[in-house]
Amino acid sequence: MRRVTLLCLLPLAALLSACAGQGVRETPAQTPLQGEIARALYDAILEQATAYRDLTRRKALAACIDWGIGSGGYVDVYFTSAYFEGEYSERASAVTIARLMNLALSDCERTRDVAKLDCLCQPVDRNGRNVLTVPELYARELTARR
Repeated sequence: MRRVTLLCLLPLAALLSACAGQGVRETPAQTPLQGEIARALYDAILEQATAYRDLTRRKALAACIDWGIGSGGYVDVYFTSAYFEGEYSERASAVTIARLMNLALSDCERTRDVAKLDCLCQPVDRNGRNVLTVPELYARELTARR
């Protein structure tokens, strides 16, 4: 389990300036704060998943995340689940990104259920693209703490 502190130890301004200028890493449509949090957490997750990050073929990554609503800004990333082209496929060329993400999410949910963890399995990366979404409630809580 990795605990990622997004705002508990860093002031919001420091977090946002740390994320600025690090290249374009698209996130799904969210508020500006949710987008900045998603980029920071995405970077932290991929920093640990170097083998996944360096893959050049089609790939998908899901993570089991506890957003810790009410925990003061802590986010726990319990584990990640990755699938990539050529793995678990008889015809790698026929594997779509959507299929890879479905496999990653299914594996994440199965692992979560066996381990009896209280976390949300959600997409993090699709083929090198940030698809992580931040719950609105988490962003609102962080805004209130400012």
